[in-house]
Amino acid sequence: PILVILLFYPKEIISLLFGNQYAIASNALKFLSLGVFISAIFRPARFIIASIGKSKLMLVNVTLTLLFSIILNILLIPKYGISGAAISTMLSYILLSMLFLFEAYYFTSILALKSEIFKILVISLLPILALFLIKSLMQESFISIFMQIVFFLLFYFLLILFAKCLDKNDLMIIQSIFNKLGLKTSK
Repeated sequence: PILVILLFYPKEIISLLFGNQYAIASNALKFLSLGVFISAIFRPARFIIASIGKSKLMLVNVTLTLLFSIILNILLIPKYGISGAAISTMLSYILLSMLFLFEAYYFTSILALKSEIFKILVISLLPILALFLIKSLMQESFISIFMQIVFFLLFYFLLILFAKCLDKNDLMIIQSIFNKLGLKTSK
């Protein structure tokens, strides 16, 4: 859900946090958010490679990605500026993540993705479409953006709960958060 909010409201978020003069970086925020999101999804593959003792392979992956990033920066920054740098970083994150994913599968036959991820991504489409429709119908103001975000989050989390995408560890974390907030829940 955070990714969706960053993709739908980058200008508003940057303006709120840093001021209107930085709103020009809104496209860069979109690209960087997407790259970090993809990297986070495939992070378990990196841990698998590390746990089987392939540190030299990890170094090769990082070095190749660094060279890839430098080449992309040379090509994209002069033409697209900050957005070019963000695209380069996003593509570098994706490349490194894909290298780790394929290598983890190659060496261990473990696909470092939970099946729930695909289910959650499909379920996410409905609240995203609803948010897209609502955003196109409403005037842009702080209150309308806040209401859109609250609507999206509620709709998203309700669909996740109803589709039973959360496992017992996820539910335990949610219960712990409620307990820390002083909102006792039944088990």
